[in-house]
Amino acid sequence: MSESNWWQDFFLGPYDAVQAGAGDPEKDRRQAAFIAKALELQTGARVLDVPCGGGRIALELAGAGHAVTGLDFNPKALERGKREAERRGLALEWLAGDMRSLPWSAAFDAAFCWFGSFGYFEDAENAAFVREAAKVLKPGGRLLIEGHCVETLLLKYQPRGWSECPGGGRILEDRRWDHERGRVVSEWIFVREGREERQTLSMRIYTYRELAQLFRAAGLEPVAAYDTQSGAAFGAGSARLSLVGRKGA
Repeated sequence: MSESNWWQDFFLGPYDAVQAGAGDPEKDRRQAAFIAKALELQTGARVLDVPCGGGRIALELAGAGHAVTGLDFNPKALERGKREAERRGLALEWLAGDMRSLPWSAAFDAAFCWFGSFGYFEDAENAAFVREAAKVLKPGGRLLIEGHCVETLLLKYQPRGWSECPGGGRILEDRRWDHERGRVVSEWIFVREGREERQTLSMRIYTYRELAQLFRAAGLEPVAAYDTQSGAAFGAGSARLSLVGRKGA
């Protein structure tokens, strides 16, 4: 698998089990409330979560009375979301698809791309996603993209780090900052029960200005920027970026 398609193997590989076991209901509720406030959602708003994974945020927003659609390429994650929605008695729409080609036009009040799910592709394809996300919004609709930008990542960048796997095991990340392409390229080594599995991740990390320019090129005016971690206005020292753009009338 080439680096440009790293996400296909990565999210269908051992990381899928990590996602499946990483539940934290209180954190999910807190993040969903932040998203709802940043997007200025009214009860019953039609909202797109893309990519949605197993729908941990989509489920919370549906539980708060919104009409939520989740799109993801990973059928295993979508099935987990469907089962959990059924268990909670929630009605959501789930769709398998490519975030670079969305099958709607002017259909949603808001959309969001959460928790570092932006930047998987090369620059032209990342820009295509922003345009597609703008296309699906009604006039006045809002898009939120959350993740690291250069200003947040380089403050805490480390070439190597360990983390714990939900359900047992550990993950070693060996990272390389490719300043020529503005990407973090990482080898993830999953260590469980004496076995190792290796996957590659390659994320485009934009500056705040670059990301705002992508929004404007897609017809979205940046209207708010937050430090995701604190909820305060984004600025020097922020831990992560949540950028909100509004589609013109």
